[in-house]
Amino acid sequence: MKRFRAIAVCLALCLSMVLPSAALAEPTRLQLRAAWTMEITAPTEVKADQEFTAKVTNVKDDSPVEGATVYLVPRYQQFSVDPAKGYERPKLAPKKLGTTDKEGELEVKISDVGNYFLLAEKDDTRSNFLSITVTESAGRVTFTTTKKVFNQAEKVVFVLRNGTDYTITLSRGAPFEITRPNGMRVFEPASTTAIERLAPGDEKTWEWSQKDYDGNQVNPGAYVATIETSAGSFVTKFCISGLRVDKDRPNPEPKMEGKSPFKDVTGKELWGDPHILHLYRKGVVEGKTSDRFDPDSTLTRAEFLAMLMRAAGIEPEPNEGNDAFSDVSPNHWAYAYVYRAREMGILTPEEYPEGFGPDIPITRLEMCIMAARALGLEHEALNNAGVELGFEDDDDIPLLYRGYVKVMVDWGVIKGYPDNTFRPDRTATRREAAVIIHRVITED
Repeated sequence: MKRFRAIAVCLALCLSMVLPSAALAEPTRLQLRAAWTMEITAPTEVKADQEFTAKVTNVKDDSPVEGATVYLVPRYQQFSVDPAKGYERPKLAPKKLGTTDKEGELEVKISDVGNYFLLAEKDDTRSNFLSITVTESAGRVTFTTTKKVFNQAEKVVFVLRNGTDYTITLSRGAPFEITRPNGMRVFEPASTTAIERLAPGDEKTWEWSQKDYDGNQVNPGAYVATIETSAGSFVTKFCISGLRVDKDRPNPEPKMEGKSPFKDVTGKELWGDPHILHLYRKGVVEGKTSDRFDPDSTLTRAEFLAMLMRAAGIEPEPNEGNDAFSDVSPNHWAYAYVYRAREMGILTPEEYPEGFGPDIPITRLEMCIMAARALGLEHEALNNAGVELGFEDDDDIPLLYRGYVKVMVDWGVIKGYPDNTFRPDRTATRREAAVIIHRVITED
């Protein structure tokens, strides 16, 4: 697959840049172009070996596209844990599923369980990347949330699906309870004596407003929902992020106030020094030693992840979990953060199959991915996979992850360079990370 180009539609997007210099902090104007001229539609969740219809239409007039080739693309790409390998990721290896008929349709069946994109191409043009999840074919009752990370005050949606061949019953009209990972009960709907039945193939949804028994907004952090049915008890885990939710109201730039505990954070560098001090006082960042922050040293994956999760209020419970990644020992200082991040989908084993590499320097692209997921913007990022960003080095940004870059740029979290490059594989400093984290925290 060499051709992933499209006719561009220009949209204005205001960008500013991330460099350790106050003089370079002004926004830079770029053009964001639409990534496709065709649109592919299909169910976003199907069972393995279930036949379904994928349809390809023209974006301009919604007319069907005959003869478009439909491909199946894995959702994730790998990030190296070996610095000697650099950050070169494998090229896309789409699987050809077939071509559309005169109605723009193709009957599709996917056998392997997992997360994918559907993509259509014809005559040097392509469609959007459509995110699709393939689940086990049958025989299971599942209880899930619609996503893993929710913003504060956002309705949490639970879905109970009956994938078995028999009817199951619910003992109450609202049979779930919500607890913290330590077992502390947070909320349980008022019970009823009603018996509800869920036929094979049916599903039922509930919403939770994130209010506790007293009607107060619950704190950011991890939560567990448990539901009781005639088929047994089912559990789903999710988290509520304490990061800011309004992209149109960026945080004001902090001022250098009070005495700094760090000899190397004095306010001489206005880009970064006030951010570091502000986050230190909020308990989000720590120094390398008691009196040195080392702002211009390389930042590791584990360090950025810990900073991000502290800012989000997603603090891990003590002694939580027994499986993170094979190369992250329970004795590693960041083990609990890595475990919780994997559990919440901020990290995925598909992206780090050889291990997480917690002490490897983090790249700008990885920061975009982690931050977008912690902000609860995974869905928006997936919907923008493959978008042409308008950077000179667009080709260096993996197609599958361009949506993450877009949403982070759109939110003003991470920004481009004066030469109109993004440099996705450039490693970050502790100073840069502090600026980025400050842009996503919720200010009092």
